[in-house]
Amino acid sequence: MRARTTGAPQNHWFGPSGDPRAAGIGTPEAIISTWSGHREIIMDQGELPDDWSIPPIR
Repeated sequence: MRARTTGAPQNHWFGPSGDPRAAGIGTPEAIISTWSGHREIIMDQGELPDDWSIPPIR
């Protein structure tokens, strides 16, 4: 069995950090917007250690 992809070429992008509201193909702006956007973990699984606390803001 082989894995399948979306079929989009590697130079397609879907907005900053994968946001589907914008798109572009291979331009320098497209590449910068895709790979330099802010990313966060929006879902985590598992329990936190008892001694864990929110990290300080730098």
